[in-house]
Amino acid sequence: MSSIEDTKEKPKSVKSTAKFNDLSIALKKNLQRRKKVQKEKNNIGNKPDLTY
Repeated sequence: MSSIEDTKEKPKSVKSTAKFNDLSIALKKNLQRRKKVQKEKNNIGNKPDLTY
């Protein structure tokens, strides 16, 4: 019984890790984009808008 349960659990964990990887990549890209925008704002001379 336990071996069948283990095989059922494995695909779920693999899917969740794949989702986490996609999520982390998306967050990194978003963070890079925000940093880039903030740099551009600083170059213009405006204060970085922390509430944005």
